[in-house]
Amino acid sequence: MSTGLRERLDEVAGRAPAGAPPEDLWQRGRRRQVRRAVAGAVATVVVAMAAGVGGAVAWAELGRETQPVAPSPGQLRLPDHVYTPGFWLAGTDDAGPIGPLAALIGGPRSSWRGWKTETDNSVAGISTSGDYRYLDLPGWVGDYDISGSGEVVLSPDGRYVAYWATGPTTDEPVLEDNGQVAGAAAVYDTVTGRTHRREISSAHGLSGWGISWAGDTVLMSYGDNGPPSPTSRVSRLTGYASWDADSSWWSLTAQPKVVMDGSFDGVRNFVVAEKTNLLVGSEGVEGRFRTDTATEGGLVPSPDGRRVAGIFRPRGSESVGEFARRIVVADLAEVGARGRAVGVKVPDFKAQEVYGWRDDRHVVVERWGAEAGIYSVDISTGEATLLVTRVRSDYGGDLQVAAEAWQAPTVEVTEPRWPWDPRLKAGLVAGALLLVWALVRVWRRRRGRA
Repeated sequence: MSTGLRERLDEVAGRAPAGAPPEDLWQRGRRRQVRRAVAGAVATVVVAMAAGVGGAVAWAELGRETQPVAPSPGQLRLPDHVYTPGFWLAGTDDAGPIGPLAALIGGPRSSWRGWKTETDNSVAGISTSGDYRYLDLPGWVGDYDISGSGEVVLSPDGRYVAYWATGPTTDEPVLEDNGQVAGAAAVYDTVTGRTHRREISSAHGLSGWGISWAGDTVLMSYGDNGPPSPTSRVSRLTGYASWDADSSWWSLTAQPKVVMDGSFDGVRNFVVAEKTNLLVGSEGVEGRFRTDTATEGGLVPSPDGRRVAGIFRPRGSESVGEFARRIVVADLAEVGARGRAVGVKVPDFKAQEVYGWRDDRHVVVERWGAEAGIYSVDISTGEATLLVTRVRSDYGGDLQVAAEAWQAPTVEVTEPRWPWDPRLKAGLVAGALLLVWALVRVWRRRRGRA
């Protein structure tokens, strides 16, 4: 051994403590080992809790819709399944527009204040790829409905939604059930998110009588509410507001142009106003007719403008109700001098509602019950093909499909993973933090005792 190494060892030995080691040295070591084990366990639990909460929230967020690339005009697709929107689905104010839309559907939208009732529905848009998003229509009056001032109507190409909006009155307003009053006509662009609005002067507010799209033109008929009354509300038809998508121009008139020549063969881009059977075209009312067969609800025109279809209503029956009835098709080319069209019943197939036309020879109808679904039916043979399966729920609202979407190819879709209740997510995070805090307190208490 070298002299230098010996001197170094002697120096180290000289610094060693004198006497025997402490009697509790073993206990000290065990306590230190326990503290390290507890600290490691706490750290593991904290990491696991953070990962669990983060994973749960991330999984929930995966259910949110990602904004798809909007197809160009004319590329509508028809989803083969339709679902009731989730309670916590995102809205266009937060997530942006997803148009053009294949359809609109009512849904029970909820907020942090709690669940809403079935009558407090909102309206969601369904994109051509099957994504869903609630529409935050600026100033929209009322809840999702198919009539009155709460009516919303999708344009044939799925780009625009026409509706009644809130607006000022010159006298005491007559409020809707939700405390609002209509005072403007509005059109929402589902692609850009822009709203085209036209205020309409009225003393007590407006009552929506009807909204009809004819191609790129919408015609909205309205009445001026009578003075406030504790017993009833009276409104009479007073005017029409029309908007053209090409010019983005509103026009108001007391009576739209009427053309009546006894025949409507070849008239295109029109709709049939419910109950009145007015043929509403881009120039206004093209004419009026009636069928020799009673029908339920409105009549739907074919793409070539030659025919209209509806649901047969037996004599003496007030409403179809839940019973399936025969489909009636009337040829407008055979309208007589008195404006009467002859209705012909489609053989074999029965349904509850007519939605539109697949082409000039196939009408789109919905059947309820055991064979529920939306079918394309041949008007000559009654042969039916399932087109769309509608997955209903107790909270589902009305369905409205863009007219051109009925004629578009179908696309297979699956039910979206609906977002979680944000209150539940907040509760999970708060619970995780509380548990971590409790574990840290336990660890510190044990460390203090050691």
